Amino acid sequence: MKVSIVSGSHRPNSQSLKVARFVEHIVRERLPFEADHLLDLATAGLPFWTEDPENLGSAKRLAEWEPVSSALTAADAFVFVVPEWAGMAPPKLKNLLVLCDRHELAHKPALLIGVSSGLGGSLPLAEMRANSSKDTHICYIPEYVVIRNVLQFLNSPDPRSQVEIGIHRRISYCLDVLYAYSLGLKTIRDGNVIDLKTFPYGM
Repeated sequence: MKVSIVSGSHRPNSQSLKVARFVEHIVRERLPFEADHLLDLATAGLPFWTEDPENLGSAKRLAEWEPVSSALTAADAFVFVVPEWAGMAPPKLKNLLVLCDRHELAHKPALLIGVSSGLGGSLPLAEMRANSSKDTHICYIPEYVVIRNVLQFLNSPDPRSQVEIGIHRRISYCLDVLYAYSLGLKTIRDGNVIDLKTFPYGM
């Protein structure tokens, strides 16, 4: 079982990347995932989606996308760390989801973690649930995390306050649930019921 962790911020060395690296640390310390993959959208040279999905417009653009597509396809579960920008998920994260037209994410569980420097962080998660699962067939688990005032937290491996202890516990619990879902959904993917050729886009 493999997990892919996506830092959805465009900014280099962002707070989202800090959270993603903390998640990666927890995964390696206490979960039985065989491997993990961290995708930082601030440094990943992903092409923007075009109406020519087979070659994305050029061989160079295809070469940029193929390694990411392969890593996502190999994953059994996902963690999306989603910052709130003007009440929305960042455009590079939306672009990533549109690029996943080969069913890289299909029928695999995903944990959403919202990030805000203030008191927000929940609206992008609602946006992701509402708008990104139809064609990708991704399965967002019911559990989620919102880290508000993120500048104050996860700056070291050990918690420094009762609030931060609660954040650690919440993230660990949600990752445990994610792993359980990854086991369950793998049995569904390995069965004969899913037909993405006949119904690639839902209705």
